[in-house]
Amino acid sequence: VRIWRSEKIDKAWEIALKEHPEAIMFVLPRYWEDVTEFIKKIRSHTELAETIIFYLGSLIEGEDQILLHKWGVKTLTLGPVPDTEVVRYVMRLLKHAHP
Repeated sequence: VRIWRSEKIDKAWEIALKEHPEAIMFVLPRYWEDVTEFIKKIRSHTELAETIIFYLGSLIEGEDQILLHKWGVKTLTLGPVPDTEVVRYVMRLLKHAHP
């Protein structure tokens, strides 16, 4: 497993184009940049369209939730969930995506 970290959408896009990751995870403890344009770019890029995307945030608006699910983004609202359960959720979804 290799992990890249970026706090800027533009940098995340550069990394995705260069590295072609198996998964992308947004961990947003508070409202951050709008990721919808990034997700649209990923989904429209031939080599990245099937990339698994996770969106973990403390607040995911209902309308955002609908759009994210429409684009195949796995979401989890952060809260009183232990970190180990978050990791277990992500690992389970990755395992089912790549049996």
